[in-house]
Amino acid sequence: MLSRVNANKNLLKASFRNFSISPAVFQNKVTKTKTSEEISKEYNTMIVENVKEREDKIKEYKQFMKEAGYEQTIYDIKSSEDLFGPGPKDNTVPTEYEQATGPARFELLGKMAGIDIFDYGSSTPNRIGTPQDPIPVLSQDPYSYVGCGGIQDKNIHELIYLRPTTEEVARCPECGQCYKTVLVPGAGAHGGHGH
Repeated sequence: MLSRVNANKNLLKASFRNFSISPAVFQNKVTKTKTSEEISKEYNTMIVENVKEREDKIKEYKQFMKEAGYEQTIYDIKSSEDLFGPGPKDNTVPTEYEQATGPARFELLGKMAGIDIFDYGSSTPNRIGTPQDPIPVLSQDPYSYVGCGGIQDKNIHELIYLRPTTEEVARCPECGQCYKTVLVPGAGAHGGHGH
């Protein structure tokens, strides 16, 4: 059954890829210096514009998966309790879909929808970040850790770890690439944990 989904994987990828918002969206825009608040507002606007269209695509995807024999999709996961497979049918060898649990199930359901859950893709910037126009690093905290490996196809070097914040730009001592943390929507909304 999994092969039926793999056959339609490219169709699903094409349908859902255009809704994922990544830092690459910001990296392709070379404009005047923007504050963290301006970038965050722009990010929120892009998400809101696609909500209705995205909901329709998700509904269509869920229906497609149900017809293919898959009851659970990545969009049905609401908590860790949802990360258990249905288990095998009697006298059958279980498929990965039926027996995967936890993060492995989350990743499997994501792959079935054409979503790279753990973001294994390259994150090498395709432009030079300057102190006035740094590469934005999306984070839920006011700081983040970035491994700079140089600029795509130019000045590649060993990873050097930097700690940009929402207030300060971090500059790589090897290639001069600059990074700045940008808070994602909903950041800080989780409140204190009493630590």
